Amino acid sequence: MKRAEILALFFLLILAGPIRAEPSLAEATIVVFNSNAPESAPLAKFYAEKRGIPRDHLVGLACSTEEEITREDYERTIARPLRAVFKKRNWWTMRDEDGKRAEFVSSTIHFVALMKGMPLKIHPTDPPPGDHKNEGPVGIRSEASVDSELSVLSRADAAIFGALNNPYYKSYRRAMESPNLPVLLVCRL
Repeated sequence: MKRAEILALFFLLILAGPIRAEPSLAEATIVVFNSNAPESAPLAKFYAEKRGIPRDHLVGLACSTEEEITREDYERTIARPLRAVFKKRNWWTMRDEDGKRAEFVSSTIHFVALMKGMPLKIHPTDPPPGDHKNEGPVGIRSEASVDSELSVLSRADAAIFGALNNPYYKSYRRAMESPNLPVLLVCRL
């Protein structure tokens, strides 16, 4: 490369500045960190700042720092507190029909970035009331990854055995074009 080309490339990189998420993607993203893991919160703040994710989209949860947790710990320290944050910050639109359990309608949040320090796995467990094992090799399994369980956080039923159909499978729509899909796209840093 000629010296002039190298200088031009250098100035182009300087002018480009930090890489940030599209504003609409940043607004549709939350960053979840473990307030019990010392490295988790600083990493979450750094990531959110670099991606242009609003500070009120950082969510700290006080959960175990162990890699694997029980289903009860997942519900008590991750799922229930996160559902409460979604409702409090109006990230979900829910419909309450005749005093029954609220049903998911739509969400302004589509992406969840889990920070280092969040648990990875959920131990197998016995079925909760109303749930039962299904047929086949997957239908009798209750262990899960925290990431996969968070992807269906808005689900109203308590079923934990077996697999669920992915509404994004064979869909060519972008996540932002489908606000009524009850699925979050979860990644881990």
